[in-house]
Amino acid sequence: MLRLLFLLLLASPASATGKLLIVGGGLDPGNRAIHRAFIDAALPGGDIVIVPSASANPAATGFITSLVRHGVPPERIILAHVAEVDDPDTRATDESRWKKGATDPAEIAKLANAGAIWFSGGDQLRTLRLLTDAGTDTPFLAAVRARHLAGAVIGGSSAGAAIMSRAMILRGESLGALLKRPSTNAMEAAREGEALVMGRGLGFLTTGLVDQHFSQRARLGRLARALMTLPAAERLGYGIDEDSALLIDGTAATVLGSGSVTLLDARRAQFAPAGGISGLGLAIASRGDRIDLASATLTPAPGRTPRPMGTAFTPADSGGIAAAPRPLADILVQDLLTNPGTGSLSRRSFLNEDSLRFRFTRLPGAVALASPDGAFSLSGLRLDILRETAPAPRR
Repeated sequence: MLRLLFLLLLASPASATGKLLIVGGGLDPGNRAIHRAFIDAALPGGDIVIVPSASANPAATGFITSLVRHGVPPERIILAHVAEVDDPDTRATDESRWKKGATDPAEIAKLANAGAIWFSGGDQLRTLRLLTDAGTDTPFLAAVRARHLAGAVIGGSSAGAAIMSRAMILRGESLGALLKRPSTNAMEAAREGEALVMGRGLGFLTTGLVDQHFSQRARLGRLARALMTLPAAERLGYGIDEDSALLIDGTAATVLGSGSVTLLDARRAQFAPAGGISGLGLAIASRGDRIDLASATLTPAPGRTPRPMGTAFTPADSGGIAAAPRPLADILVQDLLTNPGTGSLSRRSFLNEDSLRFRFTRLPGAVALASPDGAFSLSGLRLDILRETAPAPRR
């Protein structure tokens, strides 16, 4: 085993580090842009290795079928036997027997010619348990890193996206994350329900923190609070919608897919005296936009034009940001960025006797761009999340 790892590392020049494809979950099997981005980023002639470590149904993941649909020969795809939960749909195979795959020389050998490696969705904690041992890489994970250094692309969706950054969000919802004490105990989340639980990721992405299913599960508050657990210089967050992705090459990232990626910059943010977080930078990108991960700047895709200003009005001080009644981008464009009647807007969300006010402010130079196909680019926004006491209900 040690000799195999030595050979893998020997063939891994640091200058040829492969790309990352981070998908926010809910990937449409027909999404050609994302599937082809993964396939085209693979090393020519290399195997595509599927790692089902996070999933409860690894052999039936469907991603293999999607790859074949998008042009990959089946013989080029290899399923690594690294999992801890049995798939009830595969009666002939007990995947729970794959728990030791990360130290099995036969499984590690499957990575020897890997040109692309894909991590499935499911529960990111399972991947952490299987591929690390008391914070140390297993031989399988060490081999994955070696192939990435050799130029292989690493991709993942949902839980496979969460593991990409050095820190990792394990559990939590926006309101609970902002109103309850964060934890590092994954079991605590089941007892407290909504509290933020942080853990250690695998660190393929060395800058920032990833959150997935972002708009669909209203995770803006969760990501904001999670960023505040990190050192100030590392507080860049990427909230990736379902059926959407970031394709990362060095410090350059391109947005792909049908949804958007929310860029949250908390490097200068502060905890508010009364609770909450102030001074967050906010931008939202969609397909074709590029993000410089080093400077946290957004470059709109070609062909985007400014959205025209509408009629001035006073936005209602309504609720719902933490419950996602409308897409955040729609709220920002219609109620703030194209509304000459206001420079800020607020939305409130409630949990028992507490409430949180999400206040969005249009900064000088803020832009709202769009293209005929419905894609958009929003930048130049500030977000403050303020904790308040909800008024007592009338009797």
